[in-house]
Amino acid sequence: MTPDVIRDLVRDTLLRPREAARTILAIRWPRDALVTALALLAVLNGIFYAVTLPIEAAAGLPLPAFVHAPLAMAVFAAGLLGFNVLFLLFAGRFLGGQALLDDILAISVWLQTLRLVLQVGVTMLSFLSPGVAGLIAAIAGIWGLWVLVHFLAQAHRFASPMRALGAMVLGILGLALAMSVMLAMLGVAPPEGV
Repeated sequence: MTPDVIRDLVRDTLLRPREAARTILAIRWPRDALVTALALLAVLNGIFYAVTLPIEAAAGLPLPAFVHAPLAMAVFAAGLLGFNVLFLLFAGRFLGGQALLDDILAISVWLQTLRLVLQVGVTMLSFLSPGVAGLIAAIAGIWGLWVLVHFLAQAHRFASPMRALGAMVLGILGLALAMSVMLAMLGVAPPEGV
């Protein structure tokens, strides 16, 4: 992909997400390339969180010990990314979707790449203007959900985005459950009184 193609795809993702998803799905990436890209994203996420979370901990946010280890964070991120792909695939199929594993892998790799770039940018901006960074993060979070719904609708071949919204909600619930199990396995208990 050339820089111009990537720029156009980013623009379409933000403004015409269903068309962007159609473009990504049409490429037909090999599965091993998609899995390798997802693993690379897990490592990069692990490094990012291992660097940024201790900064937040210094500000008074209590964090479990494993967040200080980039390898542990990478493994945790890999688990979350993998479960995310599976939950979005099976939630969509439960609602009548037709996506293949490679379809969900392709859209997940693209969206997770954009999310990581955004997180790095917002983190750097937060040193200059925490309020603006927080506002951008909030808007991006809401916009990202809208984009994900349209990407899922295209991947699962849903005529209506409402089914894709249902698949996203089911996927998020499944991911929350998987995350709580993973944290419990790492010995992280919920806060007192919860």
